[in-house]
Amino acid sequence: MDNDISYTDFTIGFDTSVSIVVDAINKLRDTMSSHERSSIVEVMGRHCGDIALYAGLASGAETIIVPEVPFDMDEIAERMKQN
Repeated sequence: MDNDISYTDFTIGFDTSVSIVVDAINKLRDTMSSHERSSIVEVMGRHCGDIALYAGLASGAETIIVPEVPFDMDEIAERMKQN
């Protein structure tokens, strides 16, 4: 379900995983909006960021971190402080 099998478009369970994450993010967004807070959502994926990427795009995330792209945690923290 990590969508990390070569030569396939999507693995079994990938669409379901993304749907569950998007549903959870939508519920979390309602709570965070009412309390004027930000939140960080971590999803499974080990070395493959497809679930994070697809769910983040579908739910309108402001920042998406995937293991395939190097990132600086200090820069991410600064972005969160500005929003």
